[in-house]
Amino acid sequence: MPTLRVTFAERRAANDNFVDGDRASHRRQLAIWLEAARAILRVLTTAGFSLLLLLLLSAIVLLGLALVGVFAAGLGVFRLVHKQIPSLLPIYQVDRRAAG
Repeated sequence: MPTLRVTFAERRAANDNFVDGDRASHRRQLAIWLEAARAILRVLTTAGFSLLLLLLLSAIVLLGLALVGVFAAGLGVFRLVHKQIPSLLPIYQVDRRAAG
């Protein structure tokens, strides 16, 4: 009784000849694909960590700049109020004779 041979599309060559593939070559090909996937995953992980670190550092710098701006605005308001109403905040007195 003749046996039927089923050939799948991935086991056929471009010229429609039957390609006899062995399991070892499939395992090697799978190992190559897995190694490539690991390399891609390693690169993506490194890039993601670098991006996260860059975002965190940028956020810290911007937060520091915002705090310096708030401090400068508070100091400016304090000096403006003290200049307009000197008796309201008698923290320091400047001797005008010594400034000369």
